[in-house]
Amino acid sequence: YAAGSANLAGQLVGDQVQWQWPILAHEESKTFTFRVIVDGGNEIVNDDYSVSSSEGVTAWGSPVLVTVMTGGPGEVYLPIILKK
Repeated sequence: YAAGSANLAGQLVGDQVQWQWPILAHEESKTFTFRVIVDGGNEIVNDDYSVSSSEGVTAWGSPVLVTVMTGGPGEVYLPIILKK
């Protein structure tokens, strides 16, 4: 995790980046982002991500693996997308 890189007041808590958002209106969405620093290797794995609500609904995703290639784009996005 690149210190201070989480948007929308995200905070590093232990080994997790966390956001708290008070309310999302019907059909509204938010994009929460952070950066990581890769010291070696060419893979980034996000294997533990989820979202929950005060109503008790929780959703989580399968591990996402990205292979980083030198000379490629400067940023890699690992999204959480839930559509119903």
